Amino acid sequence: MNGIVSIFSRTRGDKLESILSPHINDLYSQAYCYLGDKHSAEDLVQDLLLYVCKRKETLLTLDPVKPWLMQCLYHRFVDSHRKRKRQVKEVPLDNEDLYMESTETSLEHQYMREKVIQDMAKLTPEQRAVITLFDIEGYSLEQVAQTLQMAKGTVKSHLHRGRKRLKSLFNLQPNRENERLGIYKGKYTRE
Repeated sequence: MNGIVSIFSRTRGDKLESILSPHINDLYSQAYCYLGDKHSAEDLVQDLLLYVCKRKETLLTLDPVKPWLMQCLYHRFVDSHRKRKRQVKEVPLDNEDLYMESTETSLEHQYMREKVIQDMAKLTPEQRAVITLFDIEGYSLEQVAQTLQMAKGTVKSHLHRGRKRLKSLFNLQPNRENERLGIYKGKYTRE
């Protein structure tokens, strides 16, 4: 991914490369969490870099660059999500690129990783972004609110609703159907 920055720096100068190159891996990782696909994540980061190159003056005036870049990445993600939604084209999530770990990984771990990615795709873009930034990347609520330009209460709401939706998708809490069948706390009895 760092090779992308050098392509843009040929015409823009070394200063832009020195500012962007430390953040490329973080941007790609965040884009991958948003999209769940290697190629789509690369496209999103390239789109962001084109956007940033057009706003070089703004970039050079910022002291902490990373929050601004993450914020721009989020906005580019939402825009691309809206475009895809209008086109009604689904991205297959059963891609072998989802498994970045070694082949020694257990089947259960691979299944859970795939399940998480598939279930995260069922969340709204806002919920996905908040959960990714807060739970996976470890940002504070204030940082998430600043990055996504949302009120802190809105971030909490998206976090709560997204977690609740993921719990229901994972069946981590007993539901009425499980109680009716007697599947609760490891017990299984048919009526």
